[in-house]
Order: sequence, then structure tokens, then C-alpha cells
Amino acid sequence: MLTGFTEGLNDGTKETVDVKVDRHRMYEEFVAFEAMIAHHDLAAAKQRMAHSLAVMNVVDAALADAGIKLG
Repeated sequence: MLTGFTEGLNDGTKETVDVKVDRHRMYEEFVAFEAMIAHHDLAAAKQRMAHSLAVMNVVDAALADAGIKLG
């Protein structure tokens, strides 16, 4: 998730843009989890779990490809 960026302007100056809504970088995710729990939104929960599994499969493949063993 992009939390901010610095852009170089034509006059040579730089401007930093902070797009975080809250100081904690996972605030929006916590709010989404709370909403899923409050509304018993199992479809959204399953979608998030599937995404997490896909990400971990990529991480595992990258580690294996690099010959890195954890634990």
C-alpha cells in the first residue's frame, strides 16, 4: 500500500505527499476487519484469506528460488 511519495517539481524543488489517513499504516485494514466481523461478511473474509495465501505462495517461491530457508 502506498502511504506517500515525493515528487520532483519542474523548478527543482521536491514536494512530499502523505496519503495516510491515520498514523498507523494498517488502520484502514483494521477497520475493514472490524466491518467484516460486525457484518458477518464471510465472502470478504474468504477473499482476504485467498489473497493472503496467494501472497505467501509468492513469498515461499521467491525464498525457495533464492535458496533461503527460514526457521
